[in-house]
Parts: sequence; structure tokens; C-alpha cells
Amino acid sequence: MKCIISYILFFSLSLSVLSQEIDSVRVILESNLKEANSDAQKLKAMLALGELELDHNFTKAKYIINDAFELINKTPTKFTNHEKALVLVQYGVLKRRLGKHVEALDSYLQALKRFEVDEDNKNIADVYHNIAMVYRSQKEYRKSIQYFKKSIAVNQALDNNHGVAQATLMLGVSYSSTKQLDSALICYNKAKAIFNTLNADEQLQEVNDNLVAIYRKQQDYDAALNLSLKNVDYSKRKGKQLALCGNYYDTALVYEKLKAYKLAGKYVDSSIKLAKKEKFIHRIAKGYKKRSQLWNKLENYGAAYRDYKRFKKYSDSIFNIETVSQIQELELKYTFEKEQQEAKLITENERSKKWLYLALFILTLIGAITITLLVRKNYRNKIELARINHKAETLSLDQEIKNKEVNVKQLIADNTMRLDFKKELLDRIRNGNETADAKEFISKLANDLRLQIETESKLSNLQYTIDATNISFDTILKTRFSDLTKGEREVASLLRLNLSVKEIMTIRNVSEDSVKSMRRRIRKKMQVPKAQRIEDFIQSLN
Repeated sequence: MKCIISYILFFSLSLSVLSQEIDSVRVILESNLKEANSDAQKLKAMLALGELELDHNFTKAKYIINDAFELINKTPTKFTNHEKALVLVQYGVLKRRLGKHVEALDSYLQALKRFEVDEDNKNIADVYHNIAMVYRSQKEYRKSIQYFKKSIAVNQALDNNHGVAQATLMLGVSYSSTKQLDSALICYNKAKAIFNTLNADEQLQEVNDNLVAIYRKQQDYDAALNLSLKNVDYSKRKGKQLALCGNYYDTALVYEKLKAYKLAGKYVDSSIKLAKKEKFIHRIAKGYKKRSQLWNKLENYGAAYRDYKRFKKYSDSIFNIETVSQIQELELKYTFEKEQQEAKLITENERSKKWLYLALFILTLIGAITITLLVRKNYRNKIELARINHKAETLSLDQEIKNKEVNVKQLIADNTMRLDFKKELLDRIRNGNETADAKEFISKLANDLRLQIETESKLSNLQYTIDATNISFDTILKTRFSDLTKGEREVASLLRLNLSVKEIMTIRNVSEDSVKSMRRRIRKKMQVPKAQRIEDFIQSLN
């Protein structure tokens, strides 16, 4: 008992000391910000304070980083290219954690162009890393892996071991997401070895955060749970809110594998609560999805359905066709501008050569004349080649613009047709008393509206009837079809509610093939006639 009390006191004291250290740094940085005599000093203090609060107080970080972003846009001439790029990187991190991936990618690409002008390879590698994080958040793992490898290559050329280890760690996370566990473990071990040589404790903790997933996927649940709980304690002590949110979720996944569903639910609740407080949209969506699956395993289908709808709401705000399209558009724009910049540099390079050859002409008359003629000919050929390439790119861009104009015209035409139809419908309703045809039309329209209202009323009442329906129905299944397994009875209950295969697959956290296979087994055990839909047969059971 004394040992336990001592441990609690030690833990509390450690937490207090670490919190005081963070507060001390915060006070210094806030003091620097208040005492700044120039916009340059103010921006420097904002960047330092923003970096601290991104890990410890995300809400405060949002205000600081947004202020820095407004400052460089309000008075752009007061800041260097490098300072603007640093703000853009931090602004991109903020938007990525808020789930605004298009804005994040746009900020990173703007920063990348500025660093390329300065030939700042260290920060170029950092931007590659951040771009990879955006693609990983969008589940574009192939592109994510590609950009992490770019970051590793640049950092290796700079002998920046810390950057190499950080990108290698995140590369392992992308491999883990694509179920390449051996590749992921290799990356984690490489990163861990480098961080050990650098005595980078916080980065070693990041490796531990990600090793939990590997142990879980290898079904070593004891090791996964032990490490996950340690990670929770570490993030609490350090005040790392984003990491803590992920640690709660990882712990819930381990308890789920151990079939301790109630404990898993408590940790998911903690993850959702923290994610909502800090507005980590991606984490909120993942939390609701997992909680829906846990409710299903606890046979609380009403709660599972409600959390599934919440998951869809947040998930759709992150992953949609418009977001993917905007990201692709940003990629094309960046590539095109980079090619134009390279063509401009080639032209400027050729002009400088021209002046060099003219200087040589003055020094060595005979040799200079020959060299100048050759260079001028070569220069004209390259200019012509650049002109041809530019013309081809312009034609390609013009064609793309024309295609978009055709699509817009088609949309306008469709909208015009719908508008004309609505006007005609309005006229016929207004003159409804004039002809028998109009009266019949209005009667049919009213009947269609009534049917639609009845259908929507049934859907809106669905979540309130799920619990009562399934309790009595499960008793019927056990009585009449005793050879059905528990899982098959659960799927039958969901089919009774007219849920689709994809919805059942998401709620039960199984594959589409698994749901289809279970449907076939249920049909066989219930001896459902081939000509009859299994949903109709199940709904007819009383």
C-alpha cells in the first residue's frame, strides 16, 4: 500500500514539474511577444510560441498562428521570403490538424516554392514531410510514401539524422496502414536506432506510439496494452493533446481485441471528448466509427446506429470528391508553375552566357567570333525548343479549359431545363381550376408528396424502434432457427431493418465478402425460397 501511495505521489510530482517547465517556457515566449519592438521580432516570437502550443494547447495555437498569417499578409514587404515560408508551414500544420487538407496542401506548396527560391534544402525536406502527412490523412498512401522517401533523401544529403529518423518513422506508419507490417517494423527499428544515438526522448516516444499498432496486428495484445498505457501516461505528463488523443484510441483498439468492450468504450469516449475540445476533426470521425462498432458488439444497435450517423457526418466533411479534386488541381498548378520557372531560369542562364561570350570576343577576337556564332545558334535552338514546349503546354491547358467550359454549359443547360419545368409546374398549379387535366395532375402531385412524407417519417423513426424490434426478434430467431449462430442472428436483425451490405459491413467492422457469405448461410439455414428476397422473408417472421 505504501508503494502504491509513493508511486502516486511521484507521478503527481513529476506531472507538476513538467507542467511548470512548460508554463515557464510559455511565460518567456509570451513576454518576448509583448516586448517585441518590431514586426520581425513579433513574428519570430509568434512562430516559437505557435510551435510550443501546437503540441500543448491547440486552441491557443490557432489564435497565434492565424495572427502570424494575417501579419505577413497585411504587411508583406516587411518580411523576408524565408519568414513568410515558415509561417506558411505552420499555418499548413494548423489546417491539417483541423482536417482542412486542401488549405493545408496549398500552404505547404506556397512554402515549398519560397524555400526552393532560397535553395533551403533543410526546410524543403520538412515541407516534403508535411505534404506526405496530408496525403496520409487523405488515405493516399502511395503518394504519402513517395513524399516521405523524398524527405529522407534530402535529409540524408544534408546529414540531418533527426530529419531522416522522423521521416522514416512516418514512412513506417504509411506502410503499416497498407498492411506491410514487415516494412513498417524495419522503418520503426531504423528510426529508433537513430533517435537513441541522438538521445531524442520525445521522438522515441513517437516510435512507441506507433509500435502499439504493430503489436496489435501481430496479436501480441499483452505487449500492445502494456505499451499503450505507458504512452497514455507519457502524453498526459508532457501535456501533448494530439498524441494523447491517439493514445486513448490505440488503447481502445487493444481492449476491443481482448473483448473488453466496455473498457474499450471508455477510452474511445476519452479520445472523442479530447478531439472535440481541440477540434481534431479526423480523430472525432475515427472515434465515432469505433464507438459504433463497440455498441454493435454490446448488442446496443440503437446507439450503434446513432454513432454511425455521427461518424458519417464528420467523415464526409473530410473525405469528399470536391476535396480530392481541389488537391489534384493544386498539384497540377504547382507542377505547371515549376516548369515555367525552370524555363525562365534556362532563358536567363542563356542570356548570361551570351554576355560572357561577348566579353570573350573582346579579349580574343578570332576565337570569340567563332564561339559567339556557335552560342547564338545554340541559344536560338533552345529558345525555339522552349517556345515549342510552351506552346504545347498552352494548347494542353486551353483544351482543359474548353472541356471545363463544356461541363459548365451542360450544367447551366440542365439547370435551365429544371427552372423551366418548375415555372411550368407553377403555372399549372396556379391555373389548377381551369382544366380537368390540371386537377388530375395536382391530385397526383399531392399523392406523391404524401407518399414521400410517409417514407421520410418511417426513416426518422427508425433509430427509436431499433432496440424494441431486435429484442423480440432475437427471441423468435432462437426459437424457430436454433442452429443460427449469434453473429448470424445479429446480421438477420440488421437485414430486418433494411440496412445495406455496406452499412452492415461498417457497423460490424467486417469485410463485404464476410457479410455476403453470412447472408448465404442465413438463407440456407432458414430455407428461404430462391424466388424470395431474404429481407422480405425475415420481415415476414412474427
